[in-house]
Amino acid sequence: MKKRNRMLSLLLAALLAFPAAPFATAYVNDTAPIAVEAASRKAKITNVTTGTLTLEKGETFLLKANSSDVTWKSSNPKVVTVSKTGKLKAVKKGTAKITVKAGGTKASVEVTVGTKVTDVNVIKPAIALPIGAKSTIKPDVSPADASNPVPTYQSADPEIAAVSKKGVVTAKKAGRTKITVKAADGSKKKETVTVTVRAADSAIRLQDDFYQSVNASVLSEHALKENQNQWSGFYELQTAVTNNLSTLVDKLAAEKDKFEQGSMEQKITDFYMLARDMETRDKAGIEPLKPYLEKIDQAQTVAEFVDVLAELGRVGMSSMFKFGVGQDTLDSNKYALINQGPAYAITKDYITGDANQPIRDAFLNYIKQMFLLAGEDEQKASEIARQVYELQQDFALTGSGMEDIYNVEKLYNPYTKEELAALYSNCDIIGYLEKMGITRFDTCIVQEVENAKKANAYLTQENLELLKNNAKFMLYVECTELLTSAHAKALRDFNTLVMGASEEKDADTTAKELTQSMFAWEFGKLYTDRYFSEESKKEVEEITKQLIATFRSRILKISWLSETTKQEAVKKLDAIKVKIGYPDTWPSYYDDLAIDSSVNIVENVFRVSEAINATAQEHLDKGVNKDTWITTPQTVNAFYNPQANDITFPAAILQAPFYDKNADAAENLGGIGTVIGHEITHAFDTNGSGYDENGNYRNWWTQEDYNQFTARAEKVKNYYNGIEIANGLFQNGDQTVTENIADMGGMACVLEILGDDKEAIRKAFESNAKIWASNQTDQYRDFLLTADVHSLNKVRVNAVLPLFDQFYDVYEVTKNDAMYVAPEDRIQIW
Repeated sequence: MKKRNRMLSLLLAALLAFPAAPFATAYVNDTAPIAVEAASRKAKITNVTTGTLTLEKGETFLLKANSSDVTWKSSNPKVVTVSKTGKLKAVKKGTAKITVKAGGTKASVEVTVGTKVTDVNVIKPAIALPIGAKSTIKPDVSPADASNPVPTYQSADPEIAAVSKKGVVTAKKAGRTKITVKAADGSKKKETVTVTVRAADSAIRLQDDFYQSVNASVLSEHALKENQNQWSGFYELQTAVTNNLSTLVDKLAAEKDKFEQGSMEQKITDFYMLARDMETRDKAGIEPLKPYLEKIDQAQTVAEFVDVLAELGRVGMSSMFKFGVGQDTLDSNKYALINQGPAYAITKDYITGDANQPIRDAFLNYIKQMFLLAGEDEQKASEIARQVYELQQDFALTGSGMEDIYNVEKLYNPYTKEELAALYSNCDIIGYLEKMGITRFDTCIVQEVENAKKANAYLTQENLELLKNNAKFMLYVECTELLTSAHAKALRDFNTLVMGASEEKDADTTAKELTQSMFAWEFGKLYTDRYFSEESKKEVEEITKQLIATFRSRILKISWLSETTKQEAVKKLDAIKVKIGYPDTWPSYYDDLAIDSSVNIVENVFRVSEAINATAQEHLDKGVNKDTWITTPQTVNAFYNPQANDITFPAAILQAPFYDKNADAAENLGGIGTVIGHEITHAFDTNGSGYDENGNYRNWWTQEDYNQFTARAEKVKNYYNGIEIANGLFQNGDQTVTENIADMGGMACVLEILGDDKEAIRKAFESNAKIWASNQTDQYRDFLLTADVHSLNKVRVNAVLPLFDQFYDVYEVTKNDAMYVAPEDRIQIW
């Protein structure tokens, strides 16, 4: 800079040696004087010659003109103000034109206001990598509107870890070095990242990757097989449950001739025999669907077509309309008729983005395969597939994405009968519902208003052929498991592309799983009778009581909540209903239903679906029974239902690795304890917090408290958004915020119960890591990142544990370790 100033000064001196005209000097952004000729006639800004000027927010600058008798004006005073004397003040980021007028002439300068970087942080101040691996540094530059927010990166030892201009770190050789992340705008703000590179075969430290270190052995033992897209503790346990029930199917099948007609055993065995007879199913092809396909083809008008859709709707098949019955969001004691818009087979999240083009191509091919299997020739099948694809794409793009899954304000739109009829003006929607068996309702909750409008717009005579083909495609999709081995292969091929692999099962395994799915509640009874321990139920009930009591005490100690909101929160917590093991009352869908072995499997499934759908009007007429379970006992999972304000822990999850009656208490707290705490916390996450103790969508917060809560939730989003999954691929913190808050709350409760017992805390941490052990293909991982509201299993461990001081105490974690999170970034909500 000094050398440049000297050169300019010499230039100025040379010009002054020639007295042909007077000169004025000025400083621009603290540089040396620039010589500018002072014009005598036209208005002119004399100290900015380029016509442009850049200032930082808050900076001032004095413009000079060639006359004192001038006026100044800013085109945008919100960005730059100008005084009568030409003094500029940069107000905020943007551009403004400053004009000077003298007599009948004017001149101007374009002023750009920027913002300097005030702080540079990094989401992860430490990275641990094996040799050859890559990781991307994710900087957090403040302020958000900085003019040049892209920093520079420099490695102290590129032989250990090199870094690219985009912040991609490449591990070169074993050792430790630092990478400096520095603001590029001259503000001198910077941060450092510690990079530890280990040999590829060296042991992974708990302090660098807790999840991988704890689970290294089990993950190696369960490396994926050729046709597997994922393995996890959930998968292992669910497979064991399914196999146990399959053994029961074998026992029933061996005695099938002994069962009385109409008994549940007869229904199960007859259905199983139909399902496993793949030879007959392959010979039949799509013949079982012919009665419905012919009715679709015979429809000559939109009205006739909608009548056919009603007939399909009664047996559970949807295309242009998707109606159902569910709890009313504002009054959880009653059921409401719900319209989800049109049905479509691909989601919004996959229909956009260049990276998803292979999936879209595969989906188009899958549609084509369905019509080839229906007997269309190659050209016709391709033509139909393209048209149906475009319709499906249109619905998917208009529909809600993952970001709206809990958006009550968007999805709760009550319509009267008259308004619903007007919404579907191109058909008789009330007549459709009557044919579906829905005759008595006051309002219908339309969740996808724009898609309902779009579906209505398609219901025209000129679109009739397209609508018919789309209805056929949705019928093929819904019935794939009931048709031929070729249909199953087409779906498997599609899933292989989406998820990296798709397990090929033999006809008998598929038939047993289909039978278990069809008679889910009956198999729930069989499972709990044979495999569930009442002792386990009582012990888990006690753990649940302990966690609820701990959560209550934590609420009362929260400093940022007012007493008013605390009491509302406690009232909701105390009202939570706990469901463990199995329901007291079992559904009776199949009691009066006959399984007829003389007809095909499709027709039998349709009869079961029709029997279940026939209860819709009954539900609308009666109040909600909140003792009803939303899942079966043989499901390996756990649930919080905000509209019932209940938590459910099915029998199947109450076993190792989640719960083991022979395990240490701390290990069980780290397993099933964190799961229970997770579900309790769901009552107070960004979705559950909108419902009251009765399960009604109602705001029970003070405005100030809710603002505090949402600010903390934003921090949770930002924290998870900064977690790198693979090189340049990050967890979606916005999509997963409810589950992340629940993970944090569950662990917080467990740690409070364990107190200062470091050994117990160690056992709980390691038990928690073990329940989330999982392997998956890259494609399945990407599928989860797109379609799952949970963070990846590894993230559920490595992102949660470092938020608690106990983790640092037990494992002596320092800022040089990859698991380290600075104290001020250790977010806590509940």
